[in-house]
Amino acid sequence: MESIAEKDLRFAILQNCNHCFCLECIRKWRKQHNNMEQEVEAKTVRACPECRVHSDYVIPSKTWIEDKDEKEKLIKIFHDNTKKIKCKYIKGSDVDSCPFGNKCFYKHQMPDGTIVEGKSPRTLRREQRVSAPPYLELLEFMIVSLSDDSDDGGLDFSWY
Repeated sequence: MESIAEKDLRFAILQNCNHCFCLECIRKWRKQHNNMEQEVEAKTVRACPECRVHSDYVIPSKTWIEDKDEKEKLIKIFHDNTKKIKCKYIKGSDVDSCPFGNKCFYKHQMPDGTIVEGKSPRTLRREQRVSAPPYLELLEFMIVSLSDDSDDGGLDFSWY
């Protein structure tokens, strides 16, 4: 713990356990496991490397906090502060561009200033699986509109 404080680094406060980590180290650990080619369950990536207790998020802090009441206070301050920051995933008025949906800690502000909650991440994932990629509609349109029956030499070709 002292080396983190001495180097002016920040601690990583996990919401559900009291293990001590350097913020950059835990972020690197989570990113490394998120980017693995093999499928790693999200709950494994989001678990404490020591006790495996699940924590959805990491809170950066200059001081180490173990007291339960102080930790709850820090979590509330963290949430209050992030709600003031505009979400980096929101593009224009497309609230569904944020993968965290209504679970996002950040502000989903539309260009007109209104705040929108969004859909649940589960609903967003389901909709992405169901909908075809937009380029397929364009490809189908191009094939149909550019095909000219007069130059096919009488050949009959089936796409199916």
